[in-house]
Amino acid sequence: GDEFALLLTQTPADAGVAKIETVRAALDSMHMTWRSEHITLGASIGTLPVSAHSEYLATYGGVDLMLAADKKRRKAER
Repeated sequence: GDEFALLLTQTPADAGVAKIETVRAALDSMHMTWRSEHITLGASIGTLPVSAHSEYLATYGGVDLMLAADKKRRKAER
């Protein structure tokens, strides 16, 4: 499937998780028909709260933040 990232700036961690859950629920509720075939959508989402004082940011920098978030997404798939 396709992968994408959402960067929620100036958003407290709990509010960010709630927003992401809203996106996931919206995707899960989508249904469509293509060539007479019923298709449902869904998403596995990993969240990684980051602040200026985050250990991830201090240790790995921005690029590796995406890798860390992807690991959390893969864990959510299981």
